[in-house]
Amino acid sequence: MNYATLTERLGISIEPALLELALTHSSYSYENGKTPNNERLEFLGDSVLGFLVTEHVYQLHPDLAEGELSRLRNAAVSAKTLSLAAINIGLGEFILLGKGESLSGGSSKSNILADAFEAVLGAAFISGGIDAAHRIVSDLI
Repeated sequence: MNYATLTERLGISIEPALLELALTHSSYSYENGKTPNNERLEFLGDSVLGFLVTEHVYQLHPDLAEGELSRLRNAAVSAKTLSLAAINIGLGEFILLGKGESLSGGSSKSNILADAFEAVLGAAFISGGIDAAHRIVSDLI
Protein backbone atom coordinates (compact mmCIF):
# COMPACT_ATOMS: atom_id res chain seq x y z
CA MET A 1 0.00 0.00 0.00
CA ASN A 2 1.19 3.52 -0.74
CA TYR A 3 1.35 5.54 2.46
CA ALA A 4 2.59 8.80 0.91
CA THR A 5 -0.79 10.45 1.43
CA LEU A 6 -0.82 9.52 5.09
CA THR A 7 2.73 10.71 5.77
CA GLU A 8 1.88 13.94 3.96
CA ARG A 9 -1.12 14.41 6.26
CA LEU A 10 1.09 13.69 9.27
CA GLY A 11 3.76 16.09 8.05
CA ILE A 12 6.59 13.68 8.80
CA SER A 13 8.38 10.71 7.30
CA ILE A 14 7.99 7.24 8.80
CA GLU A 15 9.90 4.18 7.66
CA PRO A 16 7.39 2.36 5.38
CA ALA A 17 7.75 -1.07 7.05
CA LEU A 18 7.15 0.50 10.47
CA LEU A 19 4.15 2.42 9.20
CA GLU A 20 2.64 -0.73 7.74
CA LEU A 21 3.18 -2.51 11.04
CA ALA A 22 1.54 0.41 12.89
CA LEU A 23 -1.50 0.01 10.67
CA THR A 24 -1.81 -3.78 11.00
CA HIS A 25 -4.69 -4.64 13.31
CA SER A 26 -4.61 -7.94 15.21
CA SER A 27 -7.61 -9.23 13.22
CA TYR A 28 -5.64 -8.86 9.97
CA SER A 29 -2.60 -10.44 11.57
CA TYR A 30 -4.61 -13.42 12.78
CA GLU A 31 -6.12 -14.04 9.33
CA ASN A 32 -2.74 -13.77 7.63
CA GLY A 33 -0.63 -16.34 9.43
CA LYS A 34 -0.37 -14.46 12.72
CA THR A 35 2.01 -11.91 11.26
CA PRO A 36 3.18 -9.12 13.58
CA ASN A 37 0.55 -6.53 14.48
CA ASN A 38 0.48 -2.99 15.84
CA GLU A 39 0.00 -3.74 19.53
CA ARG A 40 3.64 -3.23 20.58
CA LEU A 41 3.83 0.07 18.67
CA GLU A 42 0.53 1.08 20.28
CA PHE A 43 2.09 0.42 23.69
CA LEU A 44 5.07 2.63 22.84
CA GLY A 45 2.91 5.33 21.26
CA ASP A 46 0.69 5.48 24.34
CA SER A 47 3.72 6.24 26.52
CA VAL A 48 5.14 8.80 24.10
CA LEU A 49 1.74 10.50 23.87
CA GLY A 50 1.38 10.58 27.64
CA PHE A 51 4.81 12.11 28.06
CA LEU A 52 4.32 14.79 25.39
CA VAL A 53 0.86 15.79 26.57
CA THR A 54 1.98 15.83 30.22
CA GLU A 55 4.92 18.07 29.39
CA HIS A 56 2.69 20.42 27.37
CA VAL A 57 0.02 20.69 30.05
CA TYR A 58 2.67 21.21 32.73
CA GLN A 59 4.31 24.05 30.79
CA LEU A 60 1.05 25.67 29.69
CA HIS A 61 -0.59 25.70 33.13
CA PRO A 62 1.97 26.51 35.85
CA ASP A 63 -0.83 27.52 38.21
CA LEU A 64 -2.75 24.22 38.21
CA ALA A 65 -2.52 21.54 40.87
CA GLU A 66 -1.67 17.92 40.08
CA GLY A 67 -5.31 16.76 39.99
CA GLU A 68 -6.29 19.47 37.51
CA LEU A 69 -3.24 18.70 35.35
CA SER A 70 -4.20 15.02 35.36
CA ARG A 71 -7.75 15.81 34.24
CA LEU A 72 -6.45 17.90 31.32
CA ARG A 73 -3.97 15.21 30.30
CA ASN A 74 -6.58 12.47 30.53
CA ALA A 75 -8.96 14.41 28.29
CA ALA A 76 -6.22 14.91 25.69
CA VAL A 77 -5.20 11.24 25.59
CA SER A 78 -8.70 9.75 25.68
CA ALA A 79 -9.88 7.31 23.02
CA LYS A 80 -12.44 9.90 21.91
CA THR A 81 -9.78 12.57 21.34
CA LEU A 82 -7.44 10.15 19.58
CA SER A 83 -10.16 8.75 17.34
CA LEU A 84 -11.15 12.28 16.30
CA ALA A 85 -7.53 13.02 15.43
CA ALA A 86 -7.42 9.77 13.44
CA ILE A 87 -10.61 10.71 11.60
CA ASN A 88 -9.21 14.15 10.78
CA ILE A 89 -6.29 12.58 8.90
CA GLY A 90 -8.33 9.75 7.36
CA LEU A 91 -6.40 7.08 9.23
CA GLY A 92 -9.20 4.53 8.93
CA GLU A 93 -8.70 4.12 5.19
CA PHE A 94 -5.15 2.84 5.79
CA ILE A 95 -5.75 0.35 8.63
CA LEU A 96 -5.32 -3.29 7.64
CA LEU A 97 -8.23 -5.22 9.13
CA GLY A 98 -9.42 -8.80 9.02
CA LYS A 99 -12.52 -9.61 6.96
CA GLY A 100 -14.90 -9.74 9.91
CA GLU A 101 -13.64 -6.50 11.38
CA SER A 102 -13.85 -4.81 7.97
CA LEU A 103 -17.42 -6.00 7.46
CA SER A 104 -18.44 -4.66 10.86
CA GLY A 105 -17.10 -1.16 10.12
CA GLY A 106 -13.83 -1.56 11.99
CA SER A 107 -12.15 1.28 10.14
CA SER A 108 -14.51 3.73 11.81
CA LYS A 109 -14.61 2.21 15.30
CA SER A 110 -13.35 4.63 17.92
CA ASN A 111 -11.11 2.16 19.76
CA ILE A 112 -9.50 0.81 16.58
CA LEU A 113 -8.81 4.35 15.35
CA ALA A 114 -7.39 5.45 18.70
CA ASP A 115 -5.17 2.37 18.95
CA ALA A 116 -3.90 2.80 15.39
CA PHE A 117 -3.17 6.46 16.10
CA GLU A 118 -1.05 5.49 19.09
CA ALA A 119 0.74 2.84 17.01
CA VAL A 120 1.50 5.40 14.28
CA LEU A 121 2.84 7.73 16.96
CA GLY A 122 5.08 4.92 18.20
CA ALA A 123 6.33 4.31 14.66
CA ALA A 124 6.98 8.03 14.22
CA PHE A 125 8.98 8.04 17.45
CA ILE A 126 11.14 5.13 16.28
CA SER A 127 11.63 6.64 12.81
CA GLY A 128 12.16 10.27 13.69
CA GLY A 129 12.61 10.51 17.43
CA ILE A 130 10.77 12.70 19.88
CA ASP A 131 10.67 15.64 17.43
CA ALA A 132 8.64 13.63 14.90
CA ALA A 133 6.26 12.42 17.60
CA HIS A 134 5.97 15.94 19.00
CA ARG A 135 5.00 17.31 15.60
CA ILE A 136 2.13 14.83 15.29
CA VAL A 137 0.89 15.52 18.81
CA SER A 138 1.14 19.29 18.53
CA ASP A 139 -0.55 19.32 15.11
CA LEU A 140 -3.35 16.87 15.85
CA ILE A 141 -4.09 16.66 19.58
